[in-house]
Amino acid sequence: MPAAYYSRTQHLGGGVFAEFFFLDTTPLADADGALAFLWASARREQLTWLDSGLASSRARWKFVIGHHPVFSGGAHGNTLMLIKDLKPILERHKVPAYFNGHDHDLQHLAINYVNYFTSGAGSQSRPVKSTEGTVFSSASLGFAVVAMSASKAQVSFFDESGKTIHRATLV
Repeated sequence: MPAAYYSRTQHLGGGVFAEFFFLDTTPLADADGALAFLWASARREQLTWLDSGLASSRARWKFVIGHHPVFSGGAHGNTLMLIKDLKPILERHKVPAYFNGHDHDLQHLAINYVNYFTSGAGSQSRPVKSTEGTVFSSASLGFAVVAMSASKAQVSFFDESGKTIHRATLV
């Protein structure tokens, strides 16, 4: 990784771009924890960077990627500080999807027009339950693949045998 948080832009053809914003969610998620005083400045800087970057991006697709889930029916549950600080930024800039791991399961939740995708079941799985906004959840081993074009993005979840178990199309 080139930095604690950064963005990458990908040309999809025909003058259409996708921009991916990668976050270091540990200081964002643990803002009330034992090390919060050490991360206060880093939190503010990162959230300001994301807000500004999303506002100035001219990409057709803007995706945010972090380790911790904002919302989750998995073992770790919702991340309250991300709901408080990150969710409003995602909604303000109409980010179609946030991707994360952390919980060892597969999930697709949709809340206020933002799709939250968890793909953390590559090597281990844990129980997962439906929660607010659940579109799909599975405790099976598996992974996610994102296929993009100028007009749509498709997120597919596959189980360990390679069978498609959920597909979401974002337009």
